[in-house]
Amino acid sequence: TDCVCLVIMLPKRLACRRIVSLSASVHGDAQCIHQRSFASSAPGRKRRTRQVSFLTDVEGDAAYFDRFVENSRILCFQPASPNFDRTKSGGKISTFFPYNKQVAFRTDCSMLVYGGDVCDKGGSDLYILRQLLSLQHRYPERVHLLMGNRDINKMRIVPEMGTDHSDDNTDGDDNRDQRLPYHGGCWWLAGTGLDGDPLADDKPENGTSKVPSNSPAERLRWI
Repeated sequence: TDCVCLVIMLPKRLACRRIVSLSASVHGDAQCIHQRSFASSAPGRKRRTRQVSFLTDVEGDAAYFDRFVENSRILCFQPASPNFDRTKSGGKISTFFPYNKQVAFRTDCSMLVYGGDVCDKGGSDLYILRQLLSLQHRYPERVHLLMGNRDINKMRIVPEMGTDHSDDNTDGDDNRDQRLPYHGGCWWLAGTGLDGDPLADDKPENGTSKVPSNSPAERLRWI
């Protein structure tokens, strides 16, 4: 059994006056964290227990994610009808969900906090993302998703790699670097002299970036 200290910021309407206990238990490879708390002891109000499940750093590992849900006392899988429609609901969330099961809550007074790092080398990034987003879409006030470093660095791909709109590349692949966005370097590399140092002596000429950019593949590896 591991001891875990967890601080969760809840909306005022969900916040409880007294936190009674925090316990963590490990089931196989899946760690479930439950926070038991009670509502205000105002006259006429019944005490209510709220359980919070904390999950983090799945990093694309579908087997780990499934074990967590199956061993959880708060979450479970329920049957779902695969939906291959890629239109968006309300202009925000895609309804595309090609799976025959979906994550759900066992009770109506529990919550999930995801601590970040959905994506990485596990190979099932989209499966886990869709499961978490589907759960949040169904229970927006009970699912809280935090972003980790492995999630945030994926956000760099679009602004630093750009989008190639040319289907007929008449110049050949040798000039593909010209379509990469200009990159002025990273502040955390300032003064190091490494690729990406924004204070490097060599000033950019003709829009040349301060990071490796002779090909999309090299830029992506640098990111």
